[in-house]
Amino acid sequence: MLEVLLSSERKAEEKIKILGEEYAIRMSEPEEKEVARMCNLSQGLVEKGMAEGLEKGLEQGLEKGLEQGAFQAMLSSVKNLMANVGMSAAQAMDVLEIPAAERDRYFLALQ
Repeated sequence: MLEVLLSSERKAEEKIKILGEEYAIRMSEPEEKEVARMCNLSQGLVEKGMAEGLEKGLEQGLEKGLEQGAFQAMLSSVKNLMANVGMSAAQAMDVLEIPAAERDRYFLALQ
């Protein structure tokens, strides 16, 4: 019976019908309205959770994309300095002021 009441996949009308037919529970109109309200509340919570998850996912994806784009642009600059000016990778990173903590990532990408 609780599975029927708490199911997020069934509509209020279906719940009321099942409770009446399978469990012989007859509801007054106010009780039916309360079941419908409860169903709408649970659906609203599901939708809110999905919206929040989507928003966080989009934010994280955008942040990751911007980070990757900045890395690729800087890597391209390192490569251009190496190819056009004859600098070593370390010299190009010095000129571009790439922090020492990030340089291993660039060296790996250049290989």
